[in-house]
Amino acid sequence: MTDLSSLLPSGPGGASAGASAAALAFAAGLLLGAFHFGSLWWNARAFAEGAWLRAAALQILRFAVLLAALGALAVQGALPLLAGGLGLVVMRPVATRLAGGTSWTRR
Repeated sequence: MTDLSSLLPSGPGGASAGASAAALAFAAGLLLGAFHFGSLWWNARAFAEGAWLRAAALQILRFAVLLAALGALAVQGALPLLAGGLGLVVMRPVATRLAGGTSWTRR
């Protein structure tokens, strides 16, 4: 079984530095989620309109940004990665609700 204290930083600043890094990572996750799930609306619309090349390019861009951001958080450690992932997951229902529900045709 893994000791959870290994997730917390043990350097200058200690747990307070870890908490501020987690808070910044959570905020970054929220922004990442807003971009990722917000652009999903445009992506679905492009696919529905038959603009396959634009939709594929946008899909690749969405996942490239997601991969780069989560990779940058992973370099910072487990706690920032988990906090950023939580921010991403929290933003999903918010972005869906702002887009008009589960279907883009309701807009």
